[in-house]
Amino acid sequence: MYPHHQPMKMSTESSPPPASASATAAIKSGKSRTRAPEAAPGFCKRCKDAKATVSARQAVFCRPCFLDGSMVKFRDAVARFKLPLALPGSPEVSAVVALSGGTCSRSLLHMVVGQYMLPRADSQQQQQQHRGPFSTLRVLFIDESEVIPCDPDYIERIRTTAAEYGLELQVARLSDIFRFSKADLVLELSNGSMSASARPSASNTELLQSIFTGTPSVSAKEDMMRTIRSRLLAHLAAEHNDKYLLLGSSTLTVAHQVISATVKGRGAAVHDMVSPMESALTPSASGVMMLKPLSGFSMKELALFAHFHRLDIVPLPTFTSGRPPGLKQGIEQVTMSFLLALEKAKEGTHSTVYKTAARLRRVEAEATCAMCRLTPLVHGEDELVEGATEYRGVCQGCARTLKELQMADKRGATRAVRVPLFDEIAEYLVHSEPDGDE
Repeated sequence: MYPHHQPMKMSTESSPPPASASATAAIKSGKSRTRAPEAAPGFCKRCKDAKATVSARQAVFCRPCFLDGSMVKFRDAVARFKLPLALPGSPEVSAVVALSGGTCSRSLLHMVVGQYMLPRADSQQQQQQHRGPFSTLRVLFIDESEVIPCDPDYIERIRTTAAEYGLELQVARLSDIFRFSKADLVLELSNGSMSASARPSASNTELLQSIFTGTPSVSAKEDMMRTIRSRLLAHLAAEHNDKYLLLGSSTLTVAHQVISATVKGRGAAVHDMVSPMESALTPSASGVMMLKPLSGFSMKELALFAHFHRLDIVPLPTFTSGRPPGLKQGIEQVTMSFLLALEKAKEGTHSTVYKTAARLRRVEAEATCAMCRLTPLVHGEDELVEGATEYRGVCQGCARTLKELQMADKRGATRAVRVPLFDEIAEYLVHSEPDGDE
C-alpha cells in the first residue's frame, strides 16, 4: 500500500440526484459535457486565481504556474522518448548535458537537475514520476577559444555553474577532435580533391587553427565548426560510457537548422535534424543516444524560464560576433536573423517550421554523407557542385564546404588544408581506391 493511501470506503450518504434530462440527452447525442470555466480576463489560464504576469504559449499565466508548467512540459517530453527507467538496484546509466552557457543549454541543465537529480521526500507515486532514464549526470563543455577568442572569465562561470549543482564538469578543447582522427592520419584537401596523409608534426591546436584562419568563407567555417563540435560531443560521451547525450535544442534551434541546411544543399537530411531522439551518427559512438527534450520549447519560453530562475547565461562569441555592420555574414547568421524577424512579426513561426519539417519523410538511400553523416547520397548529386566532383562520398553541402575551406582569398587562390580524418571518410577512401591489378 502506498504511503498516505487510504482504503476506499463505501459511502452511506444518499445517492446524488439523477442527471437532468438535458444532460442525459447531450450524452446520448455524443456531445461533450460543459467545459470548465475559462479564466477571467487578466488572470492565469492555469490556476484561474492569480493575476497573469507572463505571456507565453499563446496564453497568459502567473509566474508560479508558468514555471511549474514548464517543468511538466519538460517531463512529458522526456516521457515521450519511452526510455527504460533507471530503477534502484539496476546497472548505472549515465547521461551528459552538453552545456554551451547559452539560454537553451542552461535551462536544460536546470530542468534535468530539478526533475531527476534532487532528493525528494514525496509519496512513492510522486517519486516514480521523478525517476528518469539515467542514474548519474555530468556536464560537458566544449572550449572553442582556440579558434574564437573569448574572455577567460567565461570558462570560470561555466565551472561555477556545474559546481552549483554538484556535478562533474568535463572541459574539452575543440582541438581534441584530432585525438579521434583515424590512425594518426589527417584528411588533406588540395587542388579540389581529398586524400589521407600522414599527420604533420604540428600540435592539435595549430592544426585546428590552420583550418579556420586561412579561408575568407564564414559559411565554411560555421559548417566545419558544427561538424567538429557534434562529432566531438559524441566521441567524448562514448569515451565516458554515457548512454544519453542531452542537447539544448529549442524550436528556434531546430528551425534554424532546417532553413540553413536547405540553403546549403542538405535538405534531404531535414527529417533526421528535427528528430528529438536519434543515435549518435558516428559509428564509434553508436551506443550514445542523443536527446533533444527542449525541441518543443520556444526561445521566449526558455528565456523567461532562465530569467525567473536567475540563471547565469554566458554569452560566448561566434564567428560573426562583433563584426562591423556591412561586412558579409555567413549563412548561419543570415538565416538566424531571418527567423528572428519572422517570429517578431508573427509569433509561432518557429514552431510552424519545426512541425512542418517533422512531417517530411526520410529519403531512402544506400549511403549517407561520409562527412556530416546526415544527408542521404542521391545518385548523380556529385555533379551538382561546380568544381567539386572529386568529393565523391559526401553530400552537396559538405562538398561545397570542403571546396571553400581551400580558398586562400576571394580572388580564387587556393591552399592545402588538413582536417580530422573521420572513420567514415577513411573507410570511403579505402573502398574508392582503384585495385592495383587494373
